[in-house]
Amino acid sequence: MITARQKNNEKISLSLLFKLTKRSILFLFLFLTVLAAFYIIGNYQLFLDSNQKIILNTAAFTAAALLIMSITGITTSVFCIIRKKGKRLYYTANLILIILAAFYAVLFLFLFRSTVILSSGI
Repeated sequence: MITARQKNNEKISLSLLFKLTKRSILFLFLFLTVLAAFYIIGNYQLFLDSNQKIILNTAAFTAAALLIMSITGITTSVFCIIRKKGKRLYYTANLILIILAAFYAVLFLFLFRSTVILSSGI
């Protein structure tokens, strides 16, 4: 038999997991955007090649981390949509934003990794 306390703990843990995932995705999204801006500015400011490679590798790693967190966020959002009946619109809106963040991560991961490969020579 499930008690009220177990239901309350389940709600708290599910909400906490969703909030942590959402905040991690937001942080990685903004960090990836800043790294992309640094790379673009570095091309015009004539940064050293070694600094540009560090920015590219860091951005590629951040894009991969964002993709992994987005997959986790998608899973959590779908689970929350199924479990929580009162806030389905909220979780559905977050699901759409997380999917867009995943596409953003895939785009930049492909772009930065191909730039690293092409800059190292064929």
